[in-house]
Amino acid sequence: MRRTTLGTALLCTFAFGAAPLAAQSVTVGPMAGVSFSTFSGDDADSFSDSGLDFDKGTRTGFAVGGFAEFEFGSNFAIEPQLLYIQKGAKYSGSVDIGTGTPVDASAGINLDYIQLPVLFKAELRKPDSKLTPSVFLGPAIGFNVSCKITAEADGQDASDDCPDDTIKSTDFSLVFGAGLEYGNFSLQGRYDMGMSSVADADDVDVKNSGWLITLGYGFRIR
Repeated sequence: MRRTTLGTALLCTFAFGAAPLAAQSVTVGPMAGVSFSTFSGDDADSFSDSGLDFDKGTRTGFAVGGFAEFEFGSNFAIEPQLLYIQKGAKYSGSVDIGTGTPVDASAGINLDYIQLPVLFKAELRKPDSKLTPSVFLGPAIGFNVSCKITAEADGQDASDDCPDDTIKSTDFSLVFGAGLEYGNFSLQGRYDMGMSSVADADDVDVKNSGWLITLGYGFRIR
């Protein structure tokens, strides 16, 4: 874990330090989108394994923040981002609340992060086209800012903060996907693959994973 943290820190230092000095052009701007998150890992189906008739599903949330793109030539760029992103998972099924008849129920673990991805992009730019496709790959570190547990059954719902010392304060993931730029607009679709467990326990393997679709608008400043 210390090596992962050090590697991410070094990449961020390069992106925000050396990259602006060497870049041939710099574009910055806001971005926002929708996230579809769930849990992966050996213990991601713990609700089902515990005897509850629950199926694992996705939490639909949002992401909002900004990006800075540093271009090197016409086919390569580094794009650090700063996002507020919602992750977690939702479980749904049926449960007996004492009436003898199972009712529909759901439970969710809602995790919110400040996330810093650093994307290394290959841009398939053509001089005679206004569209620029791209593919990208890079690491991301997230800092947990909120954790809530929600439950709903028989028309009743409740939510509460996660107990202390149950969720790690940092989350590491590998980001990969593709994008399309047209003028100042940029559309990206990516997959966040969790690389570390969110549970603050050595014997629990539950990772954040999911899709994120974003739309950005860039202003060239150099």
